[in-house]
Amino acid sequence: MKKLKVNEIFYSLQGEGANTGLPVIFIRLSGCNKNCSFCDTDHNEGVEMDMNEIHSKLLDFSSCNRVVFTGGEPLLQLGKEHIQYLERAEYVVGLETNGTLPLYKGGVDLDFNYVSCSPKVSADVICQNFLNHEVNEFRYPLAKGQEPPDYKDLPMADNYYVSPICDGDTIIKENLDWCVAFCLSHPRWQLSVQNHKLWKIK
Repeated sequence: MKKLKVNEIFYSLQGEGANTGLPVIFIRLSGCNKNCSFCDTDHNEGVEMDMNEIHSKLLDFSSCNRVVFTGGEPLLQLGKEHIQYLERAEYVVGLETNGTLPLYKGGVDLDFNYVSCSPKVSADVICQNFLNHEVNEFRYPLAKGQEPPDYKDLPMADNYYVSPICDGDTIIKENLDWCVAFCLSHPRWQLSVQNHKLWKIK
């Protein structure tokens, strides 16, 4: 089984989206295929680890059986065998992705329990990469003046969020106000704030 280049493994609360407040073990994989100006994650460094080594680290947080692969962009590395390994160990496996890569490789579907997509590509590309209900939630980071695509132009999902772009750990008020106003005028969309920054946790 291919080793994964792991940036960090840590236990915290989910700060965004529908699972806000839920205790989760995050497995941050190294590397990304985008270079977003507002990215707040140092994800380039990492250590090659096999799944036995990763599982050993997860056992440090044995009270929790929920893991989320995040990045960077996890789909640059993940294969079905990695997900199945954790599912056999009775973990609930989630994914945070930028939407640039599909949930299938070589005709094999990557079957996650929960998928959160923060798109960094057009709605057309998102529709090419995902079928309806493959993604549980879309979260669009917005600065003042920006808007997401019409939700009808995206694959069907449980939730559609907009999130104000931050300056490091500080929420930019004009971005927050813009997102609030957008949700009020487009009620299919919900507000998601990076609460972990407000809580001062990882």
